[in-house]
Amino acid sequence: MQPIKKFNLSLYSAVNFFFAVLLPGYSLLMGDSTTFYLIYLYWWQELIASAIEGIYYAQNRQAYPEISTNPFWARLFLLFVYFVFIVIFFGLVSDWGSNLRIKKNLEIFLFKDVFFMINLVGLVMNDWLHKKSATQKLIISNDPFKGRMMVMHISIILGGATLFIGNTAWAGFPFLLIKAYMDFKQQNREIKANIL
Repeated sequence: MQPIKKFNLSLYSAVNFFFAVLLPGYSLLMGDSTTFYLIYLYWWQELIASAIEGIYYAQNRQAYPEISTNPFWARLFLLFVYFVFIVIFFGLVSDWGSNLRIKKNLEIFLFKDVFFMINLVGLVMNDWLHKKSATQKLIISNDPFKGRMMVMHISIILGGATLFIGNTAWAGFPFLLIKAYMDFKQQNREIKANIL
């Protein structure tokens, strides 16, 4: 049974890498993306993944006696605060003076950008199928400072710094590297937990 678990996890990792890093990276290189695109995409991925995790926890609560509250509610407030900051700072302030980039950010915000929708649907479907097909106990935590939430924390902090260099397409690549690294670490944790 172990090889099947590893295969499912590696397939999940490969699909996640494609939709979270390669496709957004291609969009940045083509000049069809903004820093807001990346952070907003990761925010939605975290919100929906947290909701899926929360539903899974609610249906399997007895398997997680160490967790007292639903992990979705534990993260929701922080995600709401980040949403306001991301939309105002990365969606408006950082691109102020460039009508083209503001318009692009507005299209992304309203789900009218094709690349963004392909990325988001791909990430959501991958997360949902991964949790749905899991044959082992999933790693669930209600700590908002663990796992993929760290991508949000680090992106917000480094985002401001990279924007001082100039809000160019290259300013988005540190986010892709952070995302790839944090997802890699998360997958390694899940693999080790499944082996034990």
